[in-house]
This record gives sequence, C-alpha cells and structure tokens, in this order.
Amino acid sequence: MEVISYTKVMESAREFGEALADCDECRAVKEGQETLRKDKEASKLLSDYQSTQRSIQMARMWGGRAKDELNELKNLEAKINSNYVIKNLLDAQKRKQEVLGSLNTEVSNLLGINFASNSSAGGCC
Repeated sequence: MEVISYTKVMESAREFGEALADCDECRAVKEGQETLRKDKEASKLLSDYQSTQRSIQMARMWGGRAKDELNELKNLEAKINSNYVIKNLLDAQKRKQEVLGSLNTEVSNLLGINFASNSSAGGCC
C-alpha cells in the first residue's frame, strides 16, 4: 500500500474543497445569499423573524410567556414561506446539505469512521 504524504493529502483536500465550492448546490447557496442580501424586504423579514425568536427565548429563560411574540413568529413564518427569495435560498441550502451528507457518508465509509464527528475539536470548553 502506498504511503501518501501530509502535503499530498492537503493538496488533494484543497482540490476537493475547490471542486465542492464550485458545485451547482454550493453556487446556488452563494447566489441565494447574494440575492437575499440585495432584497431589503426579504432581509428585514428574516431579521424580524430572528429577533422575535430571540425575544421568545429570553421570555422562556426568565419564566415568562410570549403569546404575542408566538403569534408574531407564526405570521412572520408564513411570510417567509411565501417569500420567493428566502424560499429559494432555503431550498438551495437543503440541497447543499444533502450533498454534504452524501460526501460525509462516502468519506466515512472510506475511512471506517464517522468523518464529520471526528473532524472538529470536541471537549467541554
């Protein structure tokens, strides 16, 4: 069995990363993010949604109720689901995640370990 140097592995990893960044699914996410960035209405909608989510989380942490915020969150969610720009981005992200999952499975099978769970630093701190 041929032993491959760390340098060769890193070179191959860079080539893999470049190919992945250029795949249709990754490009679609980048394009969707750029379209979202340019669409002020869609950007505000997402910002309002995230802000309302944080308000609900804070209320729950302090033992409060957030009935009004929950209703607002549902209304914002309905608007998000009908917003073409956001929906396209979410769909692109889903397709990209499917590709990344398939790649993780392939690499994991080749290595004999779960690649994704072993590729980041763990620990409690």
